[in-house]
Amino acid sequence: EALAALATPDALRALLKLPRNGDIAPARRAALAAAADRALRLTPTAAQRHAATRIAKTLLDEPGSPTERVTAARLLIAARGAEAAKTLLPLLAEPGVAADVARALALLADDRVFTLLKERLTTLAPAAQLAAVAGAGETRSPVAVPFLLRALTSADVSTRPAAALALGRCGDTSVAEPLLANLATPSPLADAAREALSRLPAATTDNLLRDRLASASNSEIRAALLRVLAARQDRATFPLAVAACAAPEATIRAAAFETVATLVRAGDLATVTLLEPRLQKSADRREWRRALFAATSLETDPTAAVRQLTAALAAPDSAERPALIGALTLIPHPGAEAALRSMLDIPDNEKRREVVRALSTARTEGALTLLLAHARRSMDSDERILTLRGYLDTLANLPLVSRKRQVAGYRDAWPLAQRNEEKRAILDAVRNIKGSEADAFVKIHENELAAP
Repeated sequence: EALAALATPDALRALLKLPRNGDIAPARRAALAAAADRALRLTPTAAQRHAATRIAKTLLDEPGSPTERVTAARLLIAARGAEAAKTLLPLLAEPGVAADVARALALLADDRVFTLLKERLTTLAPAAQLAAVAGAGETRSPVAVPFLLRALTSADVSTRPAAALALGRCGDTSVAEPLLANLATPSPLADAAREALSRLPAATTDNLLRDRLASASNSEIRAALLRVLAARQDRATFPLAVAACAAPEATIRAAAFETVATLVRAGDLATVTLLEPRLQKSADRREWRRALFAATSLETDPTAAVRQLTAALAAPDSAERPALIGALTLIPHPGAEAALRSMLDIPDNEKRREVVRALSTARTEGALTLLLAHARRSMDSDERILTLRGYLDTLANLPLVSRKRQVAGYRDAWPLAQRNEEKRAILDAVRNIKGSEADAFVKIHENELAAP
């Protein structure tokens, strides 16, 4: 241990002379590894590097546990760099050792090492293949690309997706075509290829992907390309996605609406509302609503936004009235509030309740204000109960609301609660808030419940 702590060339040579066998053998191997590691952690001289190399090779020539052999391999790599690769190649066939050595070699980010790994890929166990691919991906080095392209064709089903993801970290537009070839069939490999394509740098990749989108006939590939371009935030894809929302294939249409929702910007609200007639499946509707709310939130002209949404609501065959009403609540403008109030004043009971339900699912500050006002002036007891429930649910689920604001909201609701059911709901909610104001509210009102 003292010699290991010194880590001088003389100390290293002295350790090498110790007996390989007998009771001292385990301590000798540990001391050799520790000494070499200490020497290499400093700024090693040529003599120290040479001695560390001798130690690593000596340890590799002797029987040892997998942990000891991996340690020796790492020491040799630290001492010799890429020059250690050929010496370590036999370890790629050793169970318990191969994966660690493969990853350590890949992390060198050396084209000569990657050539050796590429040549031997088919002989490596799956775990070693995965480790080498993972190490290559961590380097983010273009010199890893030829090896990773070879790994993309591996017979191992786990290695191929890992290679695709690593190509996304190490490659450029030149690796797009091999990745595109794996998009056709839904699978872990296709998912990995799509993610890798979304990471590739350079605008030239966007141009290539848009060209492939225009020429692709396979619906799965077109859908995948739309999602890739959306993930890349390629705004030039927005009009292409809008057009694809009319596709007869559900797969393409779902991806198109998803892309529209991802790429929507200020000024797109009119375009989004005009897409409503194209909605067919639940996936279409979900993504269209996401686009609607995003476009409304981003709109810089609130007057125009109110006009566009009220026009959409005026369509007699609109099946998305709740979503359109919810979008109106996002607009902090008197025109939006006036439009919503007018809907709550219509004489048709069912249509009025439809507005209440839509406001109850919007869960916005604007909806909360409107629900409270409507509950206060509603003459119909059933409608007042429906409105109050929507108000309470909205108040409980609004994000970033202070305790004081919550208690005040429940205080406003208390006079409107005529039944024990709503009163209990208010008291239970306030008890969960904690704090002196909440405690005082509960103390004042908990005795007001009617006897059963």
